[in-house]
Amino acid sequence: MSRNPDRNILIVGGGIGGLAASIALQNAGFATRVFEAAPAFTAPGVAVSISPNGLKSLRALGHGIAENIEFGGRPLKSNGALRIVNPDGHRIGEASDLDVADKYGDPIVVIRRLKLHEYLIGAQQGGTLHAGKRLTDLEDDGSHVKAIFADGTTATGDVLIGADGLNSVVRKVLHATDAPRYTGWGNLRGLVNDLTLPEGYADGIVILGGQDHILCLPLGDGGCYVSCAFKTPVDTWPRDPEAARREVLKRCRDWYFCPPAIHNLDPETLLAREIRDHVPLDSWAVGRSTLLGDAAHAMSNFWGQGANTSLEDAVMLARCFEHHTDGVTAMAKYERARITRTAVLQDASARVDGHTRDNEAFLTWQYAYDPRTALLEPPETTFDELLATMT
Repeated sequence: MSRNPDRNILIVGGGIGGLAASIALQNAGFATRVFEAAPAFTAPGVAVSISPNGLKSLRALGHGIAENIEFGGRPLKSNGALRIVNPDGHRIGEASDLDVADKYGDPIVVIRRLKLHEYLIGAQQGGTLHAGKRLTDLEDDGSHVKAIFADGTTATGDVLIGADGLNSVVRKVLHATDAPRYTGWGNLRGLVNDLTLPEGYADGIVILGGQDHILCLPLGDGGCYVSCAFKTPVDTWPRDPEAARREVLKRCRDWYFCPPAIHNLDPETLLAREIRDHVPLDSWAVGRSTLLGDAAHAMSNFWGQGANTSLEDAVMLARCFEHHTDGVTAMAKYERARITRTAVLQDASARVDGHTRDNEAFLTWQYAYDPRTALLEPPETTFDELLATMT
């Protein structure tokens, strides 16, 4: 194995993907600096579900992060009781994809996003994190890349990783892509600090009203994560969280269990948005820069794979840097290892039911993935060929 001589790595974006990439690269002996546009390294969002592939990725990062997630979060039991009901409360099914711990070695764990963020921050080396650095442009001279920030400062590195989310500046600079794509759903999410789920629904409840749905998942600390998704025309969903709460209450006023759950959402945790994703790119890297996480492959949250694929990216990126002789080659190998898998998950998430929750081949392909052992140079497989094996 040859160690990559490009040791000074810039990471733009201080979310889950950027922080995880920094840890993985530092574990491999590389120097990283993480630049976050916000004035502090905060944790936007409400809660996150870490699926078996994500937990395997966190185990690869070390520092006790995976163990903290399992201890501080709420594992959904392999024989759990996440039930699906219609708006009248009549049971119409259960989420069979949650029967995963015995099959794939790890459970699905639901945790407050703030906790995950804190664990990732705590594992950084001193001097890594730089807040208040909003990227405006990049300059690549063929041997180094310079990040230019709105405050007039710059940073120069051997390579740059754009992990700056759905509205990525790095993606726009590299690819001049269109704005994120609206998926058709308005979303309200938040936390209820004390919510008793109905008897027999220990692992949560999903209420389905046509294409509209509300998900309630318990957290490890007695709270409950609530996410509401309603079909709505573009640019009509309220951006103000309290206005979105009123809209949800209007739409689900007669739904089983929903009104009290929505009424009791902590206003400090409310997040209202239109759910958007990206059209998959044919390639991520340009010159000495590449993309990671939502900047590369933003997807809707219907399969819960946004954070998990970002964690996979981080581990695979570091492995590629360890195994190849220069940063540009490493980034090309990383892209090849990741771009088709993430495109399939983008497609599955965009279609809501993905490849159906009863498709064992898809579930195995999704959850059994382990970035510690996945091939760095997988066989050449097109998107359509891979999709055909799971539909």
